[in-house]
Amino acid sequence: MCGIAGILVRNGTECKDKYKKNIELMIDKLKHRGPDARGLWEHPLKKMYLGHSRLKIIDLSDHANQPFTDGQDVLVFNGEIFNFKELKKDLIEYYDFKTKSDVEVLFYALKHWGTNALSLLNGQFSFAFFNSNKKQLLLARDHVGICPLYYFITNDSICFSSEIKPLLLIRDHKIELNKEALSDYFYFRYNIQNGKTLFGDIKRFPPGNYALINMDTLSFSINEYWRFKFDDASSNSNRENIQDEFNCLLDEEIKAQQIADVPLGLYLSGGIDSGALLNGFCKQIQKPECFTYRFNGDEDIEYQNVLELKNKYNFKSRTVDFGLSSLHRLPEVLEALEEPFGDLIVCSNFDLAEAASKELKVVLSGEGGDESFAGYDHQKSFYKMNRFMPSGLIGRLLPAAIFATPCSFFKYIQNYPGTFSSTEKNRIAKIARLICSSPGKAYSQMIALFDLDDQNGLFKEEMPRPDISKIENMFKHEDLWKATIRAEIEQLTLVVNLLKQDRFSMHFGLEGRVPLVSKNILKFVASLTEKDLFSGENKKLLLNYSRRDSSIKKKAFSVFSSPDIQNYINNMIDYYLTEEKIEALKVFNYSYIRELIFVVKSNRSMLLTKQIQALIVFFSWAERFSNQITFKF
Repeated sequence: MCGIAGILVRNGTECKDKYKKNIELMIDKLKHRGPDARGLWEHPLKKMYLGHSRLKIIDLSDHANQPFTDGQDVLVFNGEIFNFKELKKDLIEYYDFKTKSDVEVLFYALKHWGTNALSLLNGQFSFAFFNSNKKQLLLARDHVGICPLYYFITNDSICFSSEIKPLLLIRDHKIELNKEALSDYFYFRYNIQNGKTLFGDIKRFPPGNYALINMDTLSFSINEYWRFKFDDASSNSNRENIQDEFNCLLDEEIKAQQIADVPLGLYLSGGIDSGALLNGFCKQIQKPECFTYRFNGDEDIEYQNVLELKNKYNFKSRTVDFGLSSLHRLPEVLEALEEPFGDLIVCSNFDLAEAASKELKVVLSGEGGDESFAGYDHQKSFYKMNRFMPSGLIGRLLPAAIFATPCSFFKYIQNYPGTFSSTEKNRIAKIARLICSSPGKAYSQMIALFDLDDQNGLFKEEMPRPDISKIENMFKHEDLWKATIRAEIEQLTLVVNLLKQDRFSMHFGLEGRVPLVSKNILKFVASLTEKDLFSGENKKLLLNYSRRDSSIKKKAFSVFSSPDIQNYINNMIDYYLTEEKIEALKVFNYSYIRELIFVVKSNRSMLLTKQIQALIVFFSWAERFSNQITFKF
């Protein structure tokens, strides 16, 4: 993984030399992503500037440095192409290869096949390829967005980068906070909807898409080349040996993603996903290095699972503990993340990446296993609610019955730490009311942090409605079980989890790889049936692959579990959520937040505890980026 940046300049634009200075600033800002080499390319007529910061992973020689060019065309590339050796066999009769790198294979694949090459690539990537004959720049991003890419368009130029901060650096004025993105953040706990960012007109390039940009006119069009697509279930319902088929496929994928000329290892949580990767990892590498995060010391249930794995597999174990020092680093975490993620648990991912980077340059993780194999509790709960929801009068009366049920009953059917209060009951009743008539709205309600009613109290003025249009359309046009999977892959958790993976690993010059969301794995998942994914044990295919006991214990962790940490978070509340700071932004209703603080400090309602964390994170983020962004509406 590396960092890329580029600027295309419109014809007739004066002072083109400033753009060369800008591209140099942008690449310098991306040094943490690629500390091993730095390169710049300038179009002879000063119409285009491409830059690259390299993290050397495959072919460590300088011959594989970028921008990569044959004297005509030019490529800057972030990521890895895992099937580059196979592609090279098809290209070698046409081109004289001088390196052992995947970047050279990608360069000639694009030169040879153009945009048709995108369907042949198995990997994770974002890149810009300049075709000099066509006077055209191709921008592209991998199928699910493992590698990031951002851009903005002005009257004079188009600028793009692997991260947001380089784009902020070359702006000559503050950017207005994106009002729609703000509403989305507080609804979803992060802002990922439909390409928006909190930074005004800076946009996130969509996964599975490419853009062709004419160098003379700067005409810009984005086209989809890949989308997760379910097979016809009737053709797969009688398949035999699905487990054997999956085992072979995951073996191949893990082997492919272990290609590197530098040390690599594994994040090991003790759960099903990373346990499966460990099993495949140990088939290829003796005594791999594994990094584990421990939340509750030796009592941590998932840490106990890791110790059990230690008895079964031969691996080097590194453990990182959660504590006050993790939360103390929140500003540094948000500096790396760039946009807020509304849960303080995010600090643990940052600590783990830092620890791994001291030993490794590549790390594999089980990120994406829940999204690919429908492993989230809220997906299972929603599926069961829809399946067993009574119709007619009883169904219409059920929301009222839920709200009349004592809160003490619900603590036996959920495992999240904290108090189950009338707030949570009201949310469940809303979902029950919507689930039959509008399942897309019901699912959005289930995953919402601050729903529409909450936002009416949170904000001083009327805000744009959270953007749930794509989620609603999924539930209108697909079976409910399919829509729950697609929603998590395309609009919800996978997008932000991959973003976290990239930002935290690359902040420390560490490449992260995610085999469970590869094209081949997702294609296999798309061939499975409703029964395969939603009946029986959770993520049974992964569990069987790992050859583990089916009774894997798992318990949700809350940062409020420890009294010391709870006191520290109360201090964070007192620091970030003061009347002065809240009123200064002229966006939020202080009286609403004050009441929220009172309830959280007194009874730790599960939902309100999550809401207060999102507010702490947002105000810490606003403080960090106050010089680059204005909150004026």
